[in-house]
Amino acid sequence: MMKPFPPRFPNIVKAPDATSGSVCGLATCGAARRVSSALILIVVLGQAACSPLPTESTSSVDRGADAHPKASAERISALGRVEPKGGVISIAGVPGARIGKISVHEGQEVGVNAELFVLENYEELDANCKMIEAQRDEAKTSLDLEAKNEALLREELDVEEAQIKQLDPFDRRVQRRKVDALRDARDNARIEYDRLIKLEQAGSSLVSQQQIDGQKLKVSSVEAELDAAEASLQKFEQSRKIAERKIEIQRRRVAIGAEKGNLGARIRSLDASHKAALIQRDRAVIRALAAGRILRVLSRPGETIGAQPVLQMGDTNEMEVVAEIPELQARDLSRAESVTITALGKTLKNGTIDLGRIERMVGRNSIFSLDPTVDADRRVIKVRIQLDPKKRSSQFLADFSNLQVDVEISLGPPRRAEPAESMPADASTVNPPRPAS
Repeated sequence: MMKPFPPRFPNIVKAPDATSGSVCGLATCGAARRVSSALILIVVLGQAACSPLPTESTSSVDRGADAHPKASAERISALGRVEPKGGVISIAGVPGARIGKISVHEGQEVGVNAELFVLENYEELDANCKMIEAQRDEAKTSLDLEAKNEALLREELDVEEAQIKQLDPFDRRVQRRKVDALRDARDNARIEYDRLIKLEQAGSSLVSQQQIDGQKLKVSSVEAELDAAEASLQKFEQSRKIAERKIEIQRRRVAIGAEKGNLGARIRSLDASHKAALIQRDRAVIRALAAGRILRVLSRPGETIGAQPVLQMGDTNEMEVVAEIPELQARDLSRAESVTITALGKTLKNGTIDLGRIERMVGRNSIFSLDPTVDADRRVIKVRIQLDPKKRSSQFLADFSNLQVDVEISLGPPRRAEPAESMPADASTVNPPRPAS
């Protein structure tokens, strides 16, 4: 006799059987849940009873670990940017001035004091310098002519004074001798005239009236010559005094004219004006204070200078990375051993942290990650990492200033913490007094 085949779906039961079975299953499941809950409660209470209470030292260590979650990390990961050593220099001009000419282009290497750009008012300032320079040259020429004229006048006065002192006394002596001779001639003529009068009065026939009249005319003529000679001598004396007075007045006039017409102060004033004009003209030519490369030109000729710089430059021969380290990991920088920089898919391991150039102030981050899970507002400390300029792996960064890079700093073993001094316990700290009720 053949056995019947077992059903293919043994879990499928009839409707009445399923209803009774579900009721029994629910009752059995509820009982099992209550039993399992009771067992879990018993296990938890047993573990709590067997585990020791945490001590004060353990709780303090846990609090320290919570306060600095990454203090014991083996490395520090941060974001950074590439820039020339010394930073990017922004070059601007006088606000409100107009740019006349830009003498450089992006990527150009410039030396110290190289011309970068020229303001539009350079021609006007240069013309002003030339005008002041011409006025100064004219004043110098006038001063030279005045000095020569003054020297000539003084020489002429010296000659006149020498003439008065040397020649005039000789003329005076000659004139005095002439006066004395005429006085002697007048006296002799008078004596002769008196003798002829006496002879005529005595009735002498040797004296005629014609002789007496001739002698009288001679006396008058000699007296007239004497008067003229004396007048000439007196006039000569007066002329000499007047000449000496004139020389003195001329000397005083030359001195006053020299003081009044002295162009030395005028020349000094023009020199100062010319120096100020040169300074203003030189300010219209903006030059490089240090050697470097033109990184970016932000303006064009004809534009007005405002708050934005005209161009930016930097010394790309030596590059460095400015990394933003989280403030909680800044104290671990003293344990830094090696620095790894990832930029443009390349890994650089020639960086050196400059501990002397770590900023002393915590600030807000300026570099933002593309990861949406990273906090956008972080408190960081900026650290400068020097790159070896001799390595080829870092030379290519010279063309990528302000490039964002990933920085990873490997840390050495942590230093042993000095044990804290134990404080003696007293009754007041162990058993503090209860407040009076």
